[in-house]
Amino acid sequence: MSHDAVAPVTALRRHTSAVERLGELTAALAEDLDEGRWAPAALERTLASRLLVACAGDGQFTRPG
Repeated sequence: MSHDAVAPVTALRRHTSAVERLGELTAALAEDLDEGRWAPAALERTLASRLLVACAGDGQFTRPG
């Protein structure tokens, strides 16, 4: 599934939990990344960098100071 594709209606099942759906979408994105159909842009890189800094040390978000 590329970043501009719309998920098919058959993939949107009402009984699927939000966590399961997130897992499915994350797996589809990882597959796109592995096959070269998607690459993170500046925004994604910035957000990932900030999340890594926020979790530095123990892997948990730090509390506001």
